[in-house]
Amino acid sequence: MRLRGQPSFPGENLILVLVDADKDCPKEWGPKLLEWAAERHPRPEVACILAKAEYETWFVAAAKSLVDSGHLELKSGEAIPDDPEHLNLKKKWIEDRFVKKGARPGEGARYSPTQDQPVLTRDMDLWMCYERSRSSRKLHGELRKRLS
Repeated sequence: MRLRGQPSFPGENLILVLVDADKDCPKEWGPKLLEWAAERHPRPEVACILAKAEYETWFVAAAKSLVDSGHLELKSGEAIPDDPEHLNLKKKWIEDRFVKKGARPGEGARYSPTQDQPVLTRDMDLWMCYERSRSSRKLHGELRKRLS
């Protein structure tokens, strides 16, 4: 939505479709998803990004920042994996290390994608995610192309 009289900005009509690739290859399914989306919505700008394997894989890519902000706790002597997409690390990796800030014992300290993704997304280091996740770089490239 735009305020009357305010100039438009690049990408204001962009529809961004972001889905988990699960076991599918993002490079193969991205163009198919884009074609499907364009057929159903004739907007000039549609971008389709498939997070390999899940959106939570991006959290693994940015895990150091989420450890530093208190959302994740590594196991004793554990290192953060170098290539979470190649290792197919997903929600389970996050669930096993998740710390619910402010939760009391027995008060729902488990990871909930619908409740916790927004906070983890806000607090993760996007540059770290970019450097360690090819599918995150695809999102960055699509946004840069359309917003510049």
